[in-house]
Amino acid sequence: MKIKKLFLLCMLLIFALAAGCKSSGTDKTVTQGDRIYYFTKDGSTFTSVEYDIDEEKLPQMIALEMLLKMKDAETNYLSVIPDTVDVIATELVEESMIVTLSKEYLSLGVVEKNLCNAGIVFTLAQIDGVANVKFKVDDVLVTNDLGEVIAYAPSDFSSSAEEVMDLYSVEKITLYLTNSTGKELEKYSFDGAFPENTSMEKFIIDQLLAWDDDYYLSAIPKGTQLLSVTTKDTICYVNFDSTFATGVLGVDPAITVYSVVNSLTELSYVNYVQISVDGDNQISMGDISLENSFSANWNYLKSAQ
Repeated sequence: MKIKKLFLLCMLLIFALAAGCKSSGTDKTVTQGDRIYYFTKDGSTFTSVEYDIDEEKLPQMIALEMLLKMKDAETNYLSVIPDTVDVIATELVEESMIVTLSKEYLSLGVVEKNLCNAGIVFTLAQIDGVANVKFKVDDVLVTNDLGEVIAYAPSDFSSSAEEVMDLYSVEKITLYLTNSTGKELEKYSFDGAFPENTSMEKFIIDQLLAWDDDYYLSAIPKGTQLLSVTTKDTICYVNFDSTFATGVLGVDPAITVYSVVNSLTELSYVNYVQISVDGDNQISMGDISLENSFSANWNYLKSAQ
């Protein structure tokens, strides 16, 4: 089972990795020398372990061995490379280490991808002759929004802890997702890190829309777009595009509706949820009318069955 998890202090990694590379303290897990970066077992922060680089091997072979070692995390650690992402190949072109990953890399959330990138870059930048790291998926180099190939260097992840934490909020988030039955909801909680300028309501909906897991399943149709979400007087108003009303094959429409409602009403200031489709709430999904606002309904929760 693959489980998505956002780490409580995840954005501190950007600061901590940079600091760890320079550390001369007494903690033997973050001292001088070649290191491989992991998360601690509880996922709350990072650590690193010593790794002996065989300088007689080609840089691309060293890189591949280090990445495979990162994937095969020891008992006391978690890999910074998500379980869903496979390391396929490495290649040194001039001073760029090109890392080919499986297509699942492209589906990672922003925070999860940044953590993965940072861990890989700080690990591979220790290899002689490697100035930066580029990522490739399906023989195509990963680019930014302008179509420019991204070359990550350790300095790209340097920042102060204060600056990072000023930009992000960390809150416990609870989602209600369905399973293979399509007729019940299951509760899943995690510590979510999201930008300060993003509301918790939007973050929750974004997580439901982007959810991709082998066990916990999103009850919202793929491709659904969130048009707006606002809360006023304890009522959260959610407006989706028309895709939302098409439903998910094999999923009860009530499960789709209450996946949204139950997730949002976990927020202390939300008691009711009003759902609209393209601004219209005078429609029905199966036997459920969207005309009125909804309060949480725990009858669909698996433990209540």
